[in-house]
Amino acid sequence: MNRSSIDTTISVLEALTAVSYYEPIAVEVVKLGVGSDLLRIINESKDFRSYVISLAIEALWNLIEVGGQISITYLASYPEAIPSLKS
Repeated sequence: MNRSSIDTTISVLEALTAVSYYEPIAVEVVKLGVGSDLLRIINESKDFRSYVISLAIEALWNLIEVGGQISITYLASYPEAIPSLKS
């Protein structure tokens, strides 16, 4: 990943983390499949100490916590969800 790509990813993850505190947005974001993208970012990382991974985990946590059962149901429908979270 080049520096511009990392900066863009960080900006998007920071924005996602911020908007996921509002329940209707959190639910819609999960319905759009962003949870799967966050899981892929986490799963494909080689360094779990990176800021990008920290942001992805925080955003995913917010989506689960704020979105509640609806978000959990959508996230659980992704085949990679459980193995990614376990690892």
